[in-house]
Amino acid sequence: MNNNLMLRILSSLFLIPLLLISIWIGGYLFFIILSLLSILILYEFNNLIQKKIEKRYKIFLLLSLFSVFINYYAFIQHFYELLVLSLVFILVIALSNILFNSKNQWYLFAFLYSLLPSVILIVLRQNKIYGFEMVLMVFLVTWISDTSAYFMGKLIGGPKLAPRISPNKTISGAFFGILISTAVLSVLFYDFFASYTLMMVIFFSLLSFLSIIGDLFASFLKRYFKSDESSNLIPGHGGFIDRADSLIGVALGMAILLFLLVVFFDDYKNLSESFLI
Repeated sequence: MNNNLMLRILSSLFLIPLLLISIWIGGYLFFIILSLLSILILYEFNNLIQKKIEKRYKIFLLLSLFSVFINYYAFIQHFYELLVLSLVFILVIALSNILFNSKNQWYLFAFLYSLLPSVILIVLRQNKIYGFEMVLMVFLVTWISDTSAYFMGKLIGGPKLAPRISPNKTISGAFFGILISTAVLSVLFYDFFASYTLMMVIFFSLLSFLSIIGDLFASFLKRYFKSDESSNLIPGHGGFIDRADSLIGVALGMAILLFLLVVFFDDYKNLSESFLI
């Protein structure tokens, strides 16, 4: 076992139990950890951007403060204020870009990239009935897909998935990542989908697929900014973007797929109502 793999395992043994405890407890602990995660992702993205744009830590501090406010509105479930606040901020950045010919578009993207997953997960966890299950789904899909793809890709090898973007990822790893993740999650959360077995398989397959897309997209961003890792904040893992890239794709997919369940399946109408309890 090489030193890097050992560091990855040791880091995971600390971070994963911490996340699982926060998911179980929920409340302010989950809000604080997710808000901190979004700020750390924003910090790393800020450092990537500075390789192409001059250093602007004031923007990072302003965006960090704003992200905490938005996460808090998500936490207290004031959805109208959350929407208005988000739209006002985006409008201000857009107008500043138009009026002052600014080059801050990447900061706006970094803000959305770091914030959307935390807002989605905080909103999901605040659901009094299904919150724990839904958030646990997101993290388990991410972890199982990533771990399965990594080890199966190493074991089987074969053609590369996207050699220009991420030369270490293989098609076999992606396939077994989706297959194993879908199988495990389908067993664990069978009751959540009741008699909709086919829909359940499609649901988890799509989430696992989106975890791969999230990973590849982060790899594309790092290549664009000419960086191998987003940072070295996590021993053996690189940075928080490197660990949360798949999570970002899964969280966004989870929000969209749950919305589709509510819209098209009568058995899930109570899911939307459970957010208002």
